[in-house]
Amino acid sequence: MQKRQKETLEIIRRELPSPPYGFNKKIDYMVQMRDGIKLATHVYLPEGEGPWPTILMRNPYPHMNYFFGGILELFSSNGYAGVLQNCRGTSDSEGDWEPYLHERNDGIDMLEWLRSQEFVNGKIGLYGHSYGAFVHLIIANQLPLEVKTLVLSQFGSDRHRSVYMNGMFRHDIYTAWGIQNSGFDISGQGDIYQQAINTRPHINMDLELFGEKMNWYRDWLTNVSRVSAPWSDGIWAEMKNIPSQINRPVFLIGGWHDHHLDGMDQIYRNLPNETKEKSKFVVGPWAHSLAPIGDLEYPNNNILGTSTIKGILNWFEYQLKGVDVRESVGTVNTYVIRDNKWHTWKQWPPETEKFRFYLQKSEDCAYNGGILSQHPLNKGQIISYRYDPENPLPTNGGSALLAWMNPDFKAPQPGSVLQEKPGLRDDVVTFISNIMQEDMMISGNIKVHLAVSTDVEDTAFTVRIDELFESGESYNIADGITSLSYRNQAISKKAYSPNEVVEIEIELWAITWCVKKGSRIRLDISSSNFPAYHLHSNFEGSWAEQAETRVATQNIHVGNTVSYVDLPISN
Repeated sequence: MQKRQKETLEIIRRELPSPPYGFNKKIDYMVQMRDGIKLATHVYLPEGEGPWPTILMRNPYPHMNYFFGGILELFSSNGYAGVLQNCRGTSDSEGDWEPYLHERNDGIDMLEWLRSQEFVNGKIGLYGHSYGAFVHLIIANQLPLEVKTLVLSQFGSDRHRSVYMNGMFRHDIYTAWGIQNSGFDISGQGDIYQQAINTRPHINMDLELFGEKMNWYRDWLTNVSRVSAPWSDGIWAEMKNIPSQINRPVFLIGGWHDHHLDGMDQIYRNLPNETKEKSKFVVGPWAHSLAPIGDLEYPNNNILGTSTIKGILNWFEYQLKGVDVRESVGTVNTYVIRDNKWHTWKQWPPETEKFRFYLQKSEDCAYNGGILSQHPLNKGQIISYRYDPENPLPTNGGSALLAWMNPDFKAPQPGSVLQEKPGLRDDVVTFISNIMQEDMMISGNIKVHLAVSTDVEDTAFTVRIDELFESGESYNIADGITSLSYRNQAISKKAYSPNEVVEIEIELWAITWCVKKGSRIRLDISSSNFPAYHLHSNFEGSWAEQAETRVATQNIHVGNTVSYVDLPISN
C-alpha cells in the first residue's frame, strides 16, 4: 500500500506549482488532552523563518499516516506548517479507540494547544477526508478565531440518515466499516466480510466472528427509528445541527458515487446563507477514493487534481494567505454525467421543472412491467411479483457502497455500471419510456411515488433509475429503498395491515446527469438490493434480531395517477 501511496504523492507533487520554500523538518509531540491522555502529533515545517499559516489534519487510520504526512510535506513546501494528529487509541496515541466518542473534546483541546504554538501565525485551516472530516465537523460550531476556514471531504452531519434509508440499514457500508474498525485483527481473513453480511440474526455477528460485542455497532443495528438513541441525543444529535451554526468559509468536496454524497449535500443545504456566500461545494463523478469508478468514462473530471489536493491548496492560498487564485465562492460546481462538463450553480438545489412519467402496465412487454408515459390511463392496473429474501437481487453499482475499497472483501463496485437486460428475473418489474427527442438534464433529487400492497405485515421496495442507451445498454443513475414500517421518511414505525394499499415516495440522492437524445428512461422496482442494504425478512420487528425469512407477494398499483416518477429538469 505504501508503494501505491508514494506513487500517488509523486503525481500530486507534479500537479502542484513549483514549491517556493521546500520542506524543512518534522517535529513529533505528545499533546495532552483534558483527561491526561496524550495524542501523537507530527508537525511539518517549511524552510525559512516562521510563523506560518497552519493546516491541521486528524487521522484514525494508521495505514494512512504515510500518505497524509506526505500531503502535509507538500503543503509545507508551499509555505504552511502542516500538523497531523493520530486520533485517540490509534498509532502512537494513548487511550482506547472508540469510534467518534472522544473527537469533539480532543479536537477542541488540540486547537487550544495549536493556537499557542510559536510556529502558528494566527491563521489555521482545518482539512480532512471521511472520518478526518468528521473530526473537524464535530467542532465546527466552537472554533477559536484563529481558524479561518474548513475543507471537508466526503462525510455527512446526519448520522441516522447516513446509516438508514427509510428503515433499511446500509449493510455494505457500515458492516464493512464496523469490522475494519472493530479493533480486532482481520488480516488474512479475506472472507470475513462475506461472513459478516450473511450472519443471521445479524445482531450476533460480532460474537460469532470475534467472540466479543461491538456495542456501538449494536446500537446502530437496534435503533432504527430516528427518535431513538443514539440518534436523538448525544454526539449524533449535536452534529446534525452543526452545519447551521458554521460561520467560517467551507470548501465541501463530494462525489456522485460516494457513500457520503447525501451527507455532503445535506451539509451544504443547511449552511447559513451568509456562510454559503463565502463557501463552495464541488461534486465530481468520484467514489470515496476521490477518483472515478464504474463503467462510464468521465472526461475533464480532474479539475481539483489527484485526490483533490491541487484544489485544496488553492483554497488555502486564498483563505489563509489572501492570494488571488480566482476562487469562485458562493457557488456549487457539479460534473454533469453524460454531458462530460462542469456546471456552476448559483443556487443549490437549482430551480427545476418537474417532468413526470406515469407507470402503466403493458401486455406487449417481453418482461414483467410496462411503460413510463407522460399521460395516465386513469385505469387501475396491478403488477405483481414474489420476493424471496433467500434469493436476493444482488447490488450492481450505486453510491451506497464502501466495502469495495478492501479488495479482500470481494464486494460490489460502486458507480454507474452496466445493468442486466429487463426480464432476467421474475422479481424485478421494469418500466421504460419512449425515446427522448432531445437532451434532458436531471438536476437534483429524483422522486419515485408508488402505490403498493403486500400480503405480509412489513416488507421492502427498491427502485432504480437508469438511462437506456440507443445501443440497448442500461446504466444506473440513482437508486433508493424503503421498508413499509418507515415509509415516507417516517421518524418512527408506522403500522401496516396485509393487503392494504399505501402510497410510498422514495427520494433518491441528488445527481446532475444529462439523458441524451435517443435514450430512454428505465425504472426497475424490486424488494432487495443486497448487500447495499440489509435483506428484509418480510417479518415486522427488529431486523437485526431476526433469523427467519418468508416469501411475500408484492403488488404495484399502476395505470392511474398514484404511481409515477418525477425528474427534476433544468435548462
